[in-house]
Amino acid sequence: MLNWYRAIVQKPRPKADNVRLTMPTLLIWGKNDVALSVDMAQPSIEFCDDGKLVIIEDATHWVQHDAPEQVNGLLLDFLARG
Repeated sequence: MLNWYRAIVQKPRPKADNVRLTMPTLLIWGKNDVALSVDMAQPSIEFCDDGKLVIIEDATHWVQHDAPEQVNGLLLDFLARG
């Protein structure tokens, strides 16, 4: 993961004209994420035509480790929808 972050700084990707996501999208965010503020969640999901945002109150950046049962349930529901 660290190499990915290093690379994105050295060789940033060009900005796309249309950054909308048209496929169904589930965004699961930990409210106590210290790396990415919870304030970033709503603006992020607004790039999705068919997006659902779930904020897990007691989770951090590692939401899948902090709330595995809840994350797994959300993923199963989301995948069953398709």
